[in-house]
Amino acid sequence: RLELVRASVHLDPRDGAWVATPLPNQASGAVSTLATADALIALPADQETFTQGTPVDVYSCKDLGLAT
Repeated sequence: RLELVRASVHLDPRDGAWVATPLPNQASGAVSTLATADALIALPADQETFTQGTPVDVYSCKDLGLAT
């Protein structure tokens, strides 16, 4: 199934690329992680592993109406 991972996003000053970093606690009851996330990473169901630098779809919490 599609997984949505809470993440923080920043612009890498070295190359101008956006970087999404998964937050440490992804448990469904971890509201503190949800409160600090500024993006969701969409991990497709058909891909089992991801390594650093793998391009992924990222959705801004603000654009989704989940943050102000």
